Amino acid sequence: MLKAIIFDLDGVIINSEYYWSLVEFDLLRSLVPSWDKEKHQTIIGKSVSDVYSSLRKNYPINLSCDEFMKVYDKIACDLYATKVEICDGCLEFALDAKKRGLKLGISSSSPRKWIDLVVNRFKLNELFDVIVSSDDIPGSSKPSPDLYIHTVRKLGVVNNESIAIEDSKNGIIAAKAAGIYCVAFNNGYNNHPDLALADLVINKFNELKVKFFTKPL
Repeated sequence: MLKAIIFDLDGVIINSEYYWSLVEFDLLRSLVPSWDKEKHQTIIGKSVSDVYSSLRKNYPINLSCDEFMKVYDKIACDLYATKVEICDGCLEFALDAKKRGLKLGISSSSPRKWIDLVVNRFKLNELFDVIVSSDDIPGSSKPSPDLYIHTVRKLGVVNNESIAIEDSKNGIIAAKAAGIYCVAFNNGYNNHPDLALADLVINKFNELKVKFFTKPL
């Protein structure tokens, strides 16, 4: 029986992947001249600290972790506070789920500060029962399942009573590794074969509503 829905933030709740795509690739290429689209796919869904660790391990970059985080934080604060919008159909779907008595959670590799900017800007505090960020768990974020395991525990449900909505390979791997049914949302900026790793791929939130909410209220 479905009891909870867990949403990724970037690319699922908000259309931030579009805005990140305008700046992040060029930023990383300025640090790693050999950076290409294939390499870029490997970092989508990871926390900023994990991105830095991966870069530092594989490439001779000059920025310290603190400097790297400050660059990302400046970009993120601008995007989340002034530019991003809710993905089409997401809010309506979440409100419908809430009316049906389901618990709602956010499980994101982003820092809590960035999530709070979104939640406060769009007044989502009362909609979501649990919000878990990369700041809330030790160690690696997605594709490690730890974020999802922690989110499920905080929601007070078990993995097979939940579904996760993701938009990246790393997020899908994390959800599946946690034993959670995973829906991949094709947001238009992630049309990639890796989405097929999910249990279900959707292009619109209405498709998810039809599949799981077959009975009217």
